[in-house]
Amino acid sequence: MECSYFKILQQKLLAKKKGSVDDLFHIAALLFGFGVSLVVASKLLDSLMQNQFFAGKAPMQSAAQALSILDYGMIFLTVGLFVSSIILAAYIPANRIYLPISLLTLVIAVFTSAQLANAYTVIASTQAFQAVTDTLPWATRILYNFPYLIGIGGFLIILAMYTRDSGGGTRVAR
Repeated sequence: MECSYFKILQQKLLAKKKGSVDDLFHIAALLFGFGVSLVVASKLLDSLMQNQFFAGKAPMQSAAQALSILDYGMIFLTVGLFVSSIILAAYIPANRIYLPISLLTLVIAVFTSAQLANAYTVIASTQAFQAVTDTLPWATRILYNFPYLIGIGGFLIILAMYTRDSGGGTRVAR
């Protein structure tokens, strides 16, 4: 017997197939969660590597290499999320009367991302995580400049939504 909650959640997730300014909150939460998880995983691996039982083992070396690859994956995740949201936002036939609401949402998203960047700065500056964040340069750089990324990405999403022709951008064939 399948739970109806999962069906409703699946319908809501699949029903919204187009991008909007609201995607900024999802992008911010996903990138912040991925970045913090990467830092915690690196710290855990670093602590395990200091144990004599795990030191020098091939799986631990492979795990350290995988975490460095995931650090570079943070770039592709960030760019991919923003580009896909911008492309999907171009398909929304939005009326320009809603532009002030979108700009207000963008301001709220930038403020929220600034708080997330401050939270990451506090996490990264603690003595326990400071050495680990030095080994993850891209995740740290992205999350330190988080409000700028969210602001620029949100502005591009707004441009994609509100600069289309009201006719849907179709051309006359003849």
